[in-house]
Amino acid sequence: MTNAKQNIAWRWATLLFFLGTGFLMLMTFNDYGVSWDEYFRWRGGEAKYEYYQALFAGDSEEASRLRGNTDHYPGFFDLNLALARRVLPLDLVATGHLGTALFGFVGLLSVYMIGRNVCGPPLGLLAAVLLALTPRYWGHQFINPKDIPFAATFALAMYALIRVVGRPALMNWRTALVFGFAAGACLSVRIGGMLLFCYAGLFLGIQALVVWLGQDRRWQTLFRETRRLICWLLIAAVPAFLMLIAYWPNAHRNPFSATADTLSMVTSFGWSGKALYRGELLGAGEIPWDYLPAMLGMGLPDLWFFVLASALLVLLLTRGKALVDITYSREMAVALALLFAAIFPVAYIVYKGSVVYDGLRHVLFIVPMLAVLIAIVTAWIWNQLKQISRRLGMAWLVILAIMALFTSWESIRLHPYEYAYFNRLSGGLAAVGNQYDVDYWGTAYREAVDIMLADVQANDLLAGQSRPVRVAMLPPKAKIFERYESIAQPPMAMVVLFLPDGFELVDPDANPDYYLGIRRFGFADMLPGETVGEVTRDGLEFARVTRMNP
Repeated sequence: MTNAKQNIAWRWATLLFFLGTGFLMLMTFNDYGVSWDEYFRWRGGEAKYEYYQALFAGDSEEASRLRGNTDHYPGFFDLNLALARRVLPLDLVATGHLGTALFGFVGLLSVYMIGRNVCGPPLGLLAAVLLALTPRYWGHQFINPKDIPFAATFALAMYALIRVVGRPALMNWRTALVFGFAAGACLSVRIGGMLLFCYAGLFLGIQALVVWLGQDRRWQTLFRETRRLICWLLIAAVPAFLMLIAYWPNAHRNPFSATADTLSMVTSFGWSGKALYRGELLGAGEIPWDYLPAMLGMGLPDLWFFVLASALLVLLLTRGKALVDITYSREMAVALALLFAAIFPVAYIVYKGSVVYDGLRHVLFIVPMLAVLIAIVTAWIWNQLKQISRRLGMAWLVILAIMALFTSWESIRLHPYEYAYFNRLSGGLAAVGNQYDVDYWGTAYREAVDIMLADVQANDLLAGQSRPVRVAMLPPKAKIFERYESIAQPPMAMVVLFLPDGFELVDPDANPDYYLGIRRFGFADMLPGETVGEVTRDGLEFARVTRMNP
């Protein structure tokens, strides 16, 4: 097959992949329950919308008052979602999930573009497939309104940055503006996007040194490269700053103090909840340093670790020659930049002892970079195995494909709780689910409501009843305080939004007819009654539906 035909084939394969992925998202985005954070992000978007409404109406006094109701997050996701809710003919939950899924799709596209920019369309497509086959990413992209928009825009900005790594001639005002707008979108989701400018300064600064060392090593050359770097960063900073200000009401009074305060808060977040780790419920100050590395080790697909193990095997088969033969190239420079971007945040969090919880979601933005790196390693292994034995290479590809199918099957079995995935190396969900937080965002409430509705219909409980069916979603506060003293409680929206007419959410002490208890914090066990159904995956209970005694 000629190169032209190969390029056409890869274009069609890429088009079919993204069309199929987009169609699958559209068919399933409304299957998911409401996550713990969605309610707060929706509320934050409405507060920002009301502020801008007053601001554009010219009521500065009312706008100033409403600005005090907004949170510390910029509103690139929240505010746009509030606008979408006023345009799209969808309900609150569907609009929120579709909006998050759109960002998840942007993340897949960004990974493809990074991979294509490094080694061509085949590697770009492989990277996108690897990311789509990551259950944690796939599940989060429907229910996580904080970390998925950040991860997607971070990946998009990394693509804009990677384009000029190893290509000093491309450092012009056009590429600076592209990076600036992409980084501005990331900053406008979370202020932590400032890390992108740190990466840009580091990667392009090293590039300037390489250019200087590779030329005449005159100080004039170093000055020229440094000036070009500073100008590029300043041009990029303009659209990024303007986007941030446009979407961040909290910064309209004083952008510099707002940025400093927010950075201080996100680097030393005062979380006071509890996380289940290795069978123990630990407070924020008790979570050990290895929590995040362990969550990454158990939450990323087995397929990725098989690729890394295969790379070690290739090095053994070639007695290290495959590594020695690697020469410096732009591809190598990009791979090192991606590797640093993937490792540094985890290393910094561990070093600082920052508070992390809820699995790996706080570093979800490194997963797209890891997908590209795994794709690069996969391509390298295939090239090496072909030289050793083509049959060996084909056998390895077959094993790789089988493992990809197994990962897909695990996602299908977990649906719509893909974000609760644990890989087989850890023992799988059934083996380790009782030792760690699984459905930590309580999305199983939606399925629990469906089970309750089926029981009500089966027993014809609404017939002739003058009052609504009373539903409780929390145990009595006395029982919570007895066990934990104080603990975060899920917002009522996680159940209320799915209750039809004839049902009402009540306090657990108000003689409810049904109790919907989630597994987290042992809520399911705190109000006894007759169990009428459970939400389970792989034999592990996520939520329980209890019919209360009169």
